[in-house]
Amino acid sequence: VDRLYIPVDLIYTKNIEIKEVKQSAEKRNTELFAALPRILRSRDDVYLNSISELLALFDGVLVKSLEGLAFLQERDYKGCIITDYSVYNWNKSALRYLQKNRDGFTYPLELSVHEICELDDRSGEYVIYGRTPMMITANCIRKTMERCNGRVNVFSQSLQDRYKKELPVYVNCVHCYNEVFNAVPMSLHKELLQLIRYGFSTFRLDFTNEGITEVLALVRYYTNKMKCPEGREDFPLDEYTQGHFKEGAI
Repeated sequence: VDRLYIPVDLIYTKNIEIKEVKQSAEKRNTELFAALPRILRSRDDVYLNSISELLALFDGVLVKSLEGLAFLQERDYKGCIITDYSVYNWNKSALRYLQKNRDGFTYPLELSVHEICELDDRSGEYVIYGRTPMMITANCIRKTMERCNGRVNVFSQSLQDRYKKELPVYVNCVHCYNEVFNAVPMSLHKELLQLIRYGFSTFRLDFTNEGITEVLALVRYYTNKMKCPEGREDFPLDEYTQGHFKEGAI
């Protein structure tokens, strides 16, 4: 693992002590990046001012929106900037336009591998594992079902789809929005060898509500898979989807 992305909200709410995480990352020679929130509003000024100093403790920032990119530009941020899959690079024009404002990018989850190959840029991060965000809503599920306590940033609720599958919901009380995730994670472990042959070399695992045992098992599995893509080790999870790997958005 060369780089670790930490949601800056976890530092802001003091769920994680940045100094402890930073020391652990340095021992493992792992870069530590802050991941900004999915959505920023004008009312987040107090929050943004408070995290400005925090960002200096990280090696870089993962930006999830254009307003996040604008925030870093306004603060004249000098660190490494990576844009997430939600800052869309659906074509070569978008890649060129955003290139001067960042140091790296993530391929959109909605594009198939063939559509991504047509971008003619293999330097981006390819997400090969993680639950896909299905919806971001300002209509808070927790507040509707119970009441708002304004203190939690957790997976405390879920929705059920027509197949009786549970969709985890991340309740973000710092910014007052919910993220609804897919019922099963996306995994491209069976396609890893093909991705390597296509020339991709930077892969990312996105963890959401997995427990520590699950995270460790997945990291070990993918580490071994990178060393031996043709290996036949059993995948740690029973259910998964391949997302838009074969069928994209266009």
